[in-house]
Order: sequence, then C-alpha cells, then structure tokens
Amino acid sequence: MRAEVSGEVMQIEIPDENFFSKVRSLEEQASDSVRLIKVSQSRLKCLSPKGTKRFICEQNTNPESVLGLHSNSDLMPGIYEGGFKIWECSHDLLQYLDTHVYISDTTSVLEIGCGAGLLGIYSLTKGARSVHFQDFNSDVLKWFTLPNVALNIPAISENMGETINTKCKFFAGDWKLVNDKVVASGMKYDLILTSETIYNAENHSILVELIKNCLSENGVAFVAAKSYYFGVGGGILDFQQFIQSDPRLICEECFASESTIPRIIIKINFKQ
Repeated sequence: MRAEVSGEVMQIEIPDENFFSKVRSLEEQASDSVRLIKVSQSRLKCLSPKGTKRFICEQNTNPESVLGLHSNSDLMPGIYEGGFKIWECSHDLLQYLDTHVYISDTTSVLEIGCGAGLLGIYSLTKGARSVHFQDFNSDVLKWFTLPNVALNIPAISENMGETINTKCKFFAGDWKLVNDKVVASGMKYDLILTSETIYNAENHSILVELIKNCLSENGVAFVAAKSYYFGVGGGILDFQQFIQSDPRLICEECFASESTIPRIIIKINFKQ
C-alpha cells in the first residue's frame, strides 16, 4: 500500500486483497482488537488501540514509527491532529445522522478530519453513492481509517475491494491543499461531515472556504464540536459567528448536550 501524490495532496491507494484478509483475520484472532460503536440498533466496527498496533505489525511496519500512535499528546500542530482517537462529538453526530438525516444511493459524502472515519463509514452503511475521507495525517488514513472501512464493508457488500475502489477515496493533507485540489477538480458533495475540527480559531477561515468549495448548491454540512476548547482557544460559538459573517452561508444549531462543556452540532448550507 502506498500514497500517491496528487498535486501536494496525498491520495492513499486502495490496498490489495491481502490487506483486507489481514483486517478480517485480526478480529478473529483477538476479540480486543475491535471495538463496537453503537448507533441506534446497529453497530459499527472500529480498531481498538491494541488492534491498531497489531494490524501495523501484521503489515511488517514498526508501530513506533507511526506518528501520533504513541504520543502522550492528542495534538502536535502541523504533525498530528488527534486522528487515532475517537472524540466525543463524533458519537453525537453519528446519533444525529441516524435520527435526522436521510442518506440515499445518490448522496455523495465528504468527511473532513475523519480520523477513525466513523461518520463516513456510517454513510456507506446507509447506501451513499460515494464517500471521500480526508485527514491531515496519511498514517491515520492508512492504519486506522482504511482498516475501519474494511471492517464494516461486509455489512454493505460481499465484494470488499470493488466496493472500496468504487465508492471511496482517501486524501491526506492540510485543508488549504485539499481546498486547492477541490477547486481544481470541481468536486462537489451533497453531505459534508466533520467533528471536533474547529479547536484552532486560526483555521476557521480555511475550513469555511473548504466547505463552500466542496458543498453542492443544495448540499448541507454538519459540524460537531465543543463550545470551547481549553488550552487552544477555539470553539463552536466562535465558529458560528464566523459562519454568520459570510454572506453566502446560513447556519443553525440542531443539537446541544447538557454537559458541563456543551457539545453542539450546527447545520450549514447556502442561502437560497
């Protein structure tokens, strides 16, 4: 498996059947390699931290060489952005999608800052036409996102490799580079999903540009985040104000938790 550079955005190549076989066998060999994420009456599968390390070893790679996997910090700016961890707001957005959002075989989906890829994987299980996954870190996509997609494909299709090749793409790179690629290619998505990606207020403008350039005319984006992130300064309230200052966009709050630090989901679309 390798990453192909498209411009300066890395597109992760879909691996061969040997990769998929090792993903499948991992769950059979050790039950603690895979965790189950409950979404209503169904379950999504996701590699556990132990499972991720085992899988990397199965691919003849030293886990110590994988950026972020052994870090004591969830954030190393410009290097690792917390992609090997499943964040609270991803669970909120999964449940919201399950009860409020209709995904059909005509829906194209982009998950920004995907990490585990659970939001995109959920969209696949609901029959989405295509799902593209973006993360800052190529190691996260290769060793976490892609295996998680493979773990859940049997619930969608018997032909794992063909389904992933036909429906999925995986892009590594920062938002500015991804934005440039989107503008150049003209790619548009009906549904954009992102969770816990707005903790740095300095990146709000480029994320909004990426959403505007990726979103189809009648599409919708959902952003899930905490009201405030201590130590880094960003939060969903500041992000909402930024959106409201854009003459092309409207946003509304569609979920708020009752926790000490509220977790919020906002919906973004173009003014009609």
